[in-house]
Amino acid sequence: MLLPNYISKLGFDASANGNVFMIYSLAGGLIATQAYRLIKMKFSSLTILIASLLFVATGLEWQQNKYLFLIGAGILYIVLDILDPIVMQMLNLWVSDISRATFISGLSFSISLMTMIINPIIGTIIQRYGTINMLIGPSLVTIFMIFAAYFLIVKTKRKSN
Repeated sequence: MLLPNYISKLGFDASANGNVFMIYSLAGGLIATQAYRLIKMKFSSLTILIASLLFVATGLEWQQNKYLFLIGAGILYIVLDILDPIVMQMLNLWVSDISRATFISGLSFSISLMTMIINPIIGTIIQRYGTINMLIGPSLVTIFMIFAAYFLIVKTKRKSN
């Protein structure tokens, strides 16, 4: 949500800014429609794919070139569009039909509440450390969390076998 303002600071006018987000939305939508194919991948392959995309995006955002930054930000948008249908399908499998609507409503409320709490923190981080560092930090933490989740799931599967 803070990215359009940063893109304007990079020197892109309002029209270019709108076009960038139109391209992000189009690419993300096209990829989200194919997410069902990604769900069929082995868990390890999907984990490596997502972590690799986050790693590449982080590397591109670190560059001083504004076009490489835009590509990196676009990859982050794409990762979100890949993960959203996968997470929703997982929720549908884990939550019973009776409680699914309540669970998803509670999840939506929790996300809104966390967004409300985190936005001022993100603003402070941007003012103090800059937008690029604000994007890179969560990307690196997410990469670490993906690998930690992978190893925990693999370890749990081994114990259950």
